[in-house]
Amino acid sequence: MRGARLSYLLINADDFGLTAGVTEGILHCSASGLPFSTSVMPCVPGAEALVPRSMSRFRPGMGLHLQLTQGAPVLPAREVETLVDATGRFPIRRLGKAPDARQVAAEWRAQFSRLRSWGVEPDHLDSHHHVHGRPELGLLPVYAALAAETGLPARSGSRADAACLRQKGIACPDVVVWLSELDGDLDGLLAALEIERDIGPANLVVEVACHPGIADDELASVSRYVSQRERELGLLLNPETALAVKRCGWTILSYTDLQQVRPNP
Repeated sequence: MRGARLSYLLINADDFGLTAGVTEGILHCSASGLPFSTSVMPCVPGAEALVPRSMSRFRPGMGLHLQLTQGAPVLPAREVETLVDATGRFPIRRLGKAPDARQVAAEWRAQFSRLRSWGVEPDHLDSHHHVHGRPELGLLPVYAALAAETGLPARSGSRADAACLRQKGIACPDVVVWLSELDGDLDGLLAALEIERDIGPANLVVEVACHPGIADDELASVSRYVSQRERELGLLLNPETALAVKRCGWTILSYTDLQQVRPNP
């Protein structure tokens, strides 16, 4: 610890509901006692059955993993034609021109309602493939509007994204570190966190976005990030991980604690 400089860490596992193996991997992390959250995919095949029967086994908070890629929209394809391909589904990767912001807003509200209909009360927002933070898509205002409308904290991304969200009164981390960019390595994670602490403000909040899961044929059929998920799972299940993070002066908190640590301006 460095005087009055406090350092807080959010750990969030994306893609709950993507496959049975990914969901089970996230549940293993929850059962290990590691304080972290997850975010649920509302638009992938099978999630409508998998999520309700699995959610009771997840102890911390669950957020909404907003989608514009992979799976099918909640709204009829004819109502969100700029969001879908010729088959009426979201593209696997979103390339090209920005989608219609009004259609995005309507679809994301529908995804929020779907998640609640499954019995999940989201405690934060983030997005699949980080579509809300991609400048070429221009969706940060839509994302911020939904967060303000629902009263939920939200994943930021860059420090510029965090500043934009806070200007709208949205509680968010100062910056996001992606475990996928660190090859699931503990030393790499600790080094990345130290860099953020060196350049960050007092009461710094960093989110570690991760993708643990059990690799299997089902996962390989829907994702290019397969064996890497097991490496991340191993890191999160290793008791040394939480101990090392705490020894370095980081306090692990939840999204529900975020407003107290980083109050809105």
